[in-house]
Amino acid sequence: PDAVRTAHPGAEWLARAEKALGEALELTGGEAELDTAVTKVIYSRRFYNNAVEVTRQAQRRWLARTLRLAGHTEYPSYFEIDDDEPASFAQQS
Repeated sequence: PDAVRTAHPGAEWLARAEKALGEALELTGGEAELDTAVTKVIYSRRFYNNAVEVTRQAQRRWLARTLRLAGHTEYPSYFEIDDDEPASFAQQS
């Protein structure tokens, strides 16, 4: 097949088109990886914030305060980020 491509008058154009198509497909795979990473961050943030809420509730309970089971530590803080995807990313989809 490569010998036929080099003999064809438009072989150079065909090779460039195939290269461009391959690069475009790689970008699509990158977008899928980015989408997966964004989803993981969202789930991780939700999991962490749920754990923070449970810990805060446990530290506020009467028995935990009376027996000083929480020690002198501060309440854990929530992790907040913007979950919305950027407008430029949404336009590409």
